[in-house]
Amino acid sequence: MKRGTTPTFSITIDEAVSVSSITAAYLTFVQSGEILFEKNLSDMSRDTTNNALLIELTQAETLQFAQDKTVLYQLRFKTSAKAYASDIWRTPAMEILKDGEI
Repeated sequence: MKRGTTPTFSITIDEAVSVSSITAAYLTFVQSGEILFEKNLSDMSRDTTNNALLIELTQAETLQFAQDKTVLYQLRFKTSAKAYASDIWRTPAMEILKDGEI
């Protein structure tokens, strides 16, 4: 992901769990072993057609990533009955020529 951009993550939830039944969730972003920030369910949109959660990052958030280092992120969520955790995903934080927000 490029630093200083506003990417939207679309995370499809297993079909055995309806995205509408999620009562709490957070997406955690880690780099170099440090949690940089989290997005909570209130920061997410539900795409019921595709059974997915949509999470948009701000420029300020992606600028927190050190360039050319791997960013780890993971979704954890729960329904009234169960708790779930995704695999840990990895993506590089790609450089930009001019730092800062536009």
